[in-house]
Amino acid sequence: MELEYKLYPWKTDTPPEWAIERYNLDHNIFDEYENHIHYDWIKSHDEKIDRLQSEMIYVLSKIKK
Repeated sequence: MELEYKLYPWKTDTPPEWAIERYNLDHNIFDEYENHIHYDWIKSHDEKIDRLQSEMIYVLSKIKK
């Protein structure tokens, strides 16, 4: 038996109530605060990646010179 079927033993896209409680799954309750934190977290990582890329470009240009 595959691991996926052991982890998700139900056949539909939405998990049953017992699985939500047992495995602490996301139960699709919209929480604006949680959504805002998630968005800020993604945005901060995107900014860090952009900064690292620009620093890498700068260093590569200095190495080429």
